[in-house]
Amino acid sequence: IQAVDISEDSRTFVAVSNHGTTYIWDPISQSAGTGDFLSEDPLLKFRAHPPGSYCLHAKISPDCRSLCTTGSDGSARLWDTTTWELQQNLNAHTKWVWDGTFRLHAIG
Repeated sequence: IQAVDISEDSRTFVAVSNHGTTYIWDPISQSAGTGDFLSEDPLLKFRAHPPGSYCLHAKISPDCRSLCTTGSDGSARLWDTTTWELQQNLNAHTKWVWDGTFRLHAIG
């Protein structure tokens, strides 16, 4: 496991591996009152970055609607946390993308 994050509402725990794979758990529904959700199989497992590349970081947005994964393939990818579909591939980088974060904007 390369990186982990948990959502603000504690309903999503994500882990990414150096094999480009993302694992998703729901700590609330999967803990059955024990708090030991990691002893359960993940709810979902998917390849976030191409074969041969590493996942380096994962960050869930403050509103819990998006996941950002970064990788050695030079991309940061945004995933919809309700469908786990890729929403955007930010791939203009020429080097590894080591980290990602979300920024809240105030409008007005």
